[in-house]
This record gives sequence, C-alpha cells and structure tokens, in this order.
Amino acid sequence: LLVPVVALAALLFVIRGRILGGSVGETPAVALRPLAFGGRLTTFLAVVPEWGRLFVWPWHLQAEYGPPGIPVGGSMMLRHWFGALLVVAFIGAFWWSRRRAPVVAFGLLWIAVALAPVSNLVAPTGIVLAERVLCLPTIGLAIAACGAWMTATNSAVRRAPAGGTVDREARGSGRAAVRLPTPHAAWRSTLVALALYTFALTLRSADRVGTWRTQAAFIAALTRDGAQDFRSWKVAAQ
Repeated sequence: LLVPVVALAALLFVIRGRILGGSVGETPAVALRPLAFGGRLTTFLAVVPEWGRLFVWPWHLQAEYGPPGIPVGGSMMLRHWFGALLVVAFIGAFWWSRRRAPVVAFGLLWIAVALAPVSNLVAPTGIVLAERVLCLPTIGLAIAACGAWMTATNSAVRRAPAGGTVDREARGSGRAAVRLPTPHAAWRSTLVALALYTFALTLRSADRVGTWRTQAAFIAALTRDGAQDFRSWKVAAQ
C-alpha cells in the first residue's frame, strides 16, 4: 500500500511545483524573508511555547501572530530557551514511549510530521504562526493523550489484583476469581477535571465564533486580540 501512496504523493508534489513555480509555492512572510536558517530556528523556538499554550489551554485566540509579540530572529532569550526545553522534552517523551507506549509515540510522531511544513525550518512560509495549522496536529495530541490514558489504566489494572479481594463463591469452586478494587478517588477526580476542562473550552469555542460573523467584528478583534502584532494593525488600517 505504501508504494502507490508514496508514488502518488510524489507525482502530486511535482505537478504542484510545476504549477506554482517552486517546491514551496508560498510567498514568505515579510518578517521571515531576510532570515537564514539560524534566524528561522530561533523564530521556531519562540513559536514552540505558543504552540504548547494553544494545544493545552487555547483560551486566548487571535487571527494574527507575529513580531513583536513573537520575536522573529535575534538572539536567544528566556522564551527561546523555554521553547528549546519543550522540544527536548517532546523528543524525550517520544524516545521513552517508543516501546513502552507505542500509541503515545505514534501520536507524538503525528504531531511532529504535521507541524514540520509550517515550522519554517524546512522553508520560510507565509506565516509565523496561525491557529488553523494546529487542526491536524491536534489529532496527534488526542491520540497521544488517549495512549497515555490507556497505558496508565493498564498499569493500574495489572497492579490491582494484589489489592483486590477474592470472591467467596469462586473460592469454593477452586477458580481464582479476583474482584478488582473500586477505582481510586484520583481517577474520579481526573475524569471530573477533564469534563470541566472540555466544557470550559467548548464554551470558549462557541464564544469565539462571533468574531468571524462579520468583517467589522473580525477587524475589531484583530487589534483587540493581537495588540502586540504589527500586522494586525496594518490589516485593520487597510
């Protein structure tokens, strides 16, 4: 199956390049045009913490992301070092879970592959960061989270018989039946927290829809949400 799929993908990539006049086919963002790979790498490290925030707690949303809110190029600052730490932790989590939790590793790999084209590492793109490019990586995050939950649950089940109680009816029949203990309160608390988390972000998502209903609402939200982004003010002025 992989052979025809890869062949078709390569053919489509070649056709796309012929039509667009290049392999990238995108006019680089103004802020990215003068940057060599080193500058794009530091920009990538500055973007990583924002990706993490949008993955975990996307309460604040904005249509435009860029300098000076997200530093482009320049020297390493605290934000960049935090981004580097997140990248190292991500790679470490993938390496640790390769054999111990393959589903988690698959989800993390999905995230990396989906983010690679928009990371500005392979080539400068038309964006520094955009929320829309996180739709596909979020699927990988969901896979990794479910894999982590499965791994933790299976680990708890494997340990459960030691603290379980032997069924009295089964004891007389000679069958080794064990009644598992009631799930720990921490698990119930986790489920409640996840339910509240989902409910809160669902309300936030519904509230955000109004931003896109009219052009006036969109323009007003540009500078309100992205006050630290030069391009928000430029687009609003235009």
